[in-house]
Amino acid sequence: TFNLHKVMHLAEVARQLGPLWAHSAFVFESGNGRLVKQVTGASGVPLQIVEREVIAQQLECFSFLFTALSTHCKPFGQEMLGYAKLETLCW
Repeated sequence: TFNLHKVMHLAEVARQLGPLWAHSAFVFESGNGRLVKQVTGASGVPLQIVEREVIAQQLECFSFLFTALSTHCKPFGQEMLGYAKLETLCW
C-alpha cells in the first residue's frame, strides 16, 4: 500500500533531514484550517480553494479602504475576508 511505501523511505528521509521529533508542522495548522473553511462543496475542491484564496488576497490588498467604510459595511467586509487577520486591521 501507499503508507507502506512511505515507511520504506522514512529512514532515508530521517538521515537527510535529521530526527523526526526535531520537525513540526504546527505552523501550518492554522493555514490548513483556513483552507478547509474555503471548501463548500464536494466537487471542484481545488478550484474553490484557489478562487477564494485569490479573492481574500485581493480584498486584503484593498483593506486600507475598510477604514472609510460605514459601520453597516464593515460586517460585510469581515464576512468576505472571513479570517482572524481582518480583526487586526486598523478600522
